[in-house]
This record gives sequence, C-alpha cells and structure tokens, in this order.
Amino acid sequence: MPFYTHNFDHFSLTVLQAIPDGFANPFSMFPGVSKSEIDSEFIKSPALFGASAEEMRFTINVFLIKIDGKSILVDTGIPVDSPDSILLQSFKESGLTLEEVDLVILTHRDGDHIGGACREAKPLYPNATYLMGSTEYLSFKSDFTRSELFLNSVGILETADRLKVIGDDEEGSPGVRLWLIPGHRKGATSVLVGDQLAIMADTWHTPLQVGNPSWCIKFDEDPTLAAETRSAAMAQLASEQRVVAVPHTTSFGIGRIEKCETGQVWEPLIPFES
Repeated sequence: MPFYTHNFDHFSLTVLQAIPDGFANPFSMFPGVSKSEIDSEFIKSPALFGASAEEMRFTINVFLIKIDGKSILVDTGIPVDSPDSILLQSFKESGLTLEEVDLVILTHRDGDHIGGACREAKPLYPNATYLMGSTEYLSFKSDFTRSELFLNSVGILETADRLKVIGDDEEGSPGVRLWLIPGHRKGATSVLVGDQLAIMADTWHTPLQVGNPSWCIKFDEDPTLAAETRSAAMAQLASEQRVVAVPHTTSFGIGRIEKCETGQVWEPLIPFES
C-alpha cells in the first residue's frame, strides 16, 4: 500500500509514496561522519538500516493535506514518468485524483521535490495554484546549475500563470503557513499546519540525524547553517509535540521528536519494517 492517512482534529494528512522505500549508503551520504560513528548507529538503531551499515533506509514521500474543503499537496517528487516513480499509483490507490488538488506548495528547488510539478510541458495538477516562498524562488531563478530544472518546472508554471510567490513565513492558505528553514537550501520552507503538524523540507533526511543533528548530508548547500537550523527546529518541534512529516524517512515518514537523556530521538507513528 503506497499511501497512509492520519487524521487530526480538523484536517487529515495523506502520505503518498513517490518512490518505493529503499536504501542509500550512509558512508557516501554523510562524508563528514566517520565509519565508526555510522557502525555504532547500526548497532544501536538497526531498524533504521537494512542488512548492513551500508543500507540506510531511504525514500521519497509527498504529503497531501485536506483542510477546510481544500486539498493541499506539499512537494511533487521526481517526474511521474521516471521509471522509479509510483506517485500516480499512490494517488490511484488512495482514492485521490490529480484534479482535486487545489494548491501545491513547493518547498525547495531539488529535482526530487519539484521535478514532478509538470508533465509534457504542462502543470501536472490541472486545477491547482502552485506556491513558493520568495527567497527560494529568487534563489532558484538565479541558480544557473539548475536552469534546466527551473525552466521545466517553475518556468512552465509562470508561463501558464499558475505560480504564486509569497513571503517566507506567510500563510499559503488559512491554517497552513510556510516556515523558513535555511541551510539545505537558502530559502527552503517547511510547512506548519495549525499547531499539530509540521511537514519538513529536507531539514534532515534520516532519523539518524535526529540523534545526531550535527551530521550533514552531502547535499546541504550550507552545512554549518543546516546543522544550526536542524538543531533549533528539532528542539522547537519536540517542545511543541507536533506530529512531524519527513520526505525521506521510510514507514511513511511521520512521527514525533521526543526528548531523551542524550538529546532527542525519532518516535515513528508507524514502526519500521523488521
């Protein structure tokens, strides 16, 4: 089943798998972390790995909020025609349709988050407005290493008059607010829904970083700032006791950050596969 729905007081969250759960090699993903540290985590937290320390659980999730009669999608995953993509299957099996999406929030400019925004040079979600925070929009527009990605996503949306750019901490819809989370990307914005849910924008990529917030993945644009932001965000989320949704964590990436003697730990709402 490539989806999971969690109900809150006044809204629901459906997690849609953009690719099947799989694995990544943490030794290549975290070049600044020693082999002994990763081996230690494998022994301490085997549920976060596969058969060996070289197999860290990894995936791509996107998130659909239903609130006040609106359907709001957070990020779009990789292009839906990619061989690994199962997002259209996830929509179908969940009973959701592309046509019912009213708003798409794009958290940041990576291909696994914005690559599925369009298909065949048209917006994939035919009735939706697409929304992006101003800092990330301007950073994306001036990022010449991603010029092709910009043209094939935001460029198409602008031509179709379907893109809306708002302030980094503004509401995109009543009760749904952007939250500037810089470091991984300059203007990356997570999404806060009321006082119950936070959908994170690659602030961390694996629960291993919850207990080790100084660990920086090789994709972080500004590793020092990313680590500072990660630590501050995790402390806030633990204090607020929000449910947290994370795009690259398996078992649908939803849980809570709980304080413990050594800092904090990830408590998944759905147990990891054994």
